[in-house]
Amino acid sequence: MKPKVAVTGLSFALCAGAIAWGVLSDARTTHLEAYLAEIEGAEDAVPYEGVREMGSGAETVKLRISSRGGQRRIEFLGFRGGVRPVPGKRAPRVPFFGGLPMVFRPGEGQWKKKIKDFELAVRNYDVIPGGRETVAGRVAEVLELRPRHPGRPGYRVSADLENRFPLRFQVLQDSVTVFETRFESISFHPAFGEKTFDEPARRPGWLRVEREEAPLDQLPRRAGYALWLPTVLPPGFEARGAEFLRLGVEIPEEAREALKSFLPIGLPKMDVPVAHVNYTDGMAVLSVVECPADSELWKFMKKFIPSDGPSTSGGKIVVRKFADRRGSAYLLELEGTVVLVAGNVAAGEIERIIPTFERR
Repeated sequence: MKPKVAVTGLSFALCAGAIAWGVLSDARTTHLEAYLAEIEGAEDAVPYEGVREMGSGAETVKLRISSRGGQRRIEFLGFRGGVRPVPGKRAPRVPFFGGLPMVFRPGEGQWKKKIKDFELAVRNYDVIPGGRETVAGRVAEVLELRPRHPGRPGYRVSADLENRFPLRFQVLQDSVTVFETRFESISFHPAFGEKTFDEPARRPGWLRVEREEAPLDQLPRRAGYALWLPTVLPPGFEARGAEFLRLGVEIPEEAREALKSFLPIGLPKMDVPVAHVNYTDGMAVLSVVECPADSELWKFMKKFIPSDGPSTSGGKIVVRKFADRRGSAYLLELEGTVVLVAGNVAAGEIERIIPTFERR
């Protein structure tokens, strides 16, 4: 073979190999995205009834869950270790442990999902088969999602071998489980009783919550006050949803009396515009929640913020930090706007983006 022909043949072989590798890589990525989508969708698609533990450490609770067609009935059974609700006292359906009340969580649907964005998850995490294990008497295939960016939590999903149902889900920080949800027992396609699914509890008449999605560039106009958003995000994060919320509270006198045992300081009348923006790397979430600093909502919330908590002040920016094993949150006051930045990422990642907030 002549040298020129040999070089041409070698170039062709290298190009063909690169193309083949790219095709195989794309096929693998598409397969992983589809697999993660199956796992995320199975919990709504497959009817089931089971007992699930959820939380970490002393905050782990037991729930009995019945689900069909996306409708759920949840019964609070108690805490890990056999602690049960006090007889005669109605326990909340889903206990609340120091996080944001659901009404204030940006992108409520995003917070509920285990996998926030399949494409970003595959891009920012190495998805590695972890063998098989038995969960709730079922054989499950284990997937490990190891972050490609330092400091992020990792994830471990155990999906039913037959229907991809997520039987176990763990959030890991430096190999330590900081959150876990796991079924103790489960049955699929059970025979549900007639009254298994009650009508969802109605929101009290004195509480008005209006939500609507809005393009990110239109959110400042919709909110009607100055919004502050980061110009730099942690590596791998992208905006995934923005919404406008209007929170109204007008409590009748009889309802105020009933609430005194829960809120001794009283709940003021409110009509507050709140803006929510979500960012994600596919698994972890970074959320920005904003409201006017002169609103009754902020005046009310300040009463619950420890005055001796760690804080720093610089110019017109006041930052208060709150953190636990599951993530970090920072409260900022920026020229008349209160900004909550929260996420299940390392505190340092949030601290690096705070100086990049700009007024919109």
